[in-house]
Amino acid sequence: MMQTIHRVGGKTIGWRLMAPFCVLCGVGLLWVGWFFLTGPSYENGGPAGPPAIRILVGLMLLAMGAGVAVGSCLYGPCYVSRIQVDREAGLARFSVTGFVRGWSITVRPEDIVSARHHDGYYDSGRSVVNAPWTTVRLRGRRLPLIVDEQAVYEDYEALHKLLTHQSLALEPARKWQTQAWVKGVLEPAKKRKRMKKKRR
Repeated sequence: MMQTIHRVGGKTIGWRLMAPFCVLCGVGLLWVGWFFLTGPSYENGGPAGPPAIRILVGLMLLAMGAGVAVGSCLYGPCYVSRIQVDREAGLARFSVTGFVRGWSITVRPEDIVSARHHDGYYDSGRSVVNAPWTTVRLRGRRLPLIVDEQAVYEDYEALHKLLTHQSLALEPARKWQTQAWVKGVLEPAKKRKRMKKKRR
């Protein structure tokens, strides 16, 4: 039975709505850059400036457009929306957002080649960005997976053990904590309910 250990929530919907706009922006930058390189001269209605500046601006816009368009197409298939584990079957399932529709990748823990953490922290003095993430490499997959650490739900210990130690096993401490919670919280609550029923 699959158990969710990581879920990002509504971020996937926001990305699917924004992705086509990002691709169009990239295509627009490509068109403007190409126009700077091959368009008519200023006297004939083209962009102003000497040829060297036009070439420089055109190449810069082409690079920006290609980066935005290609990056927007690749980000969705890499962005993980949910991670589930099946400890009985020994499987882990990574659900990616995709571009229009997502899909799932089911692997065994030993197929996780590496996991690299990025703090994603940037302070410009005026604004602060804190967006930590982890890139995960899977055996047989060329593109890495992006695990957003600002998730709606995350079982940190289980996720860390899966990505770092390629294991689905629960920590002994967590098993002990679960048993203690059952004995200290759940069982007394059941006794109280039984006592209330007897009084009635």
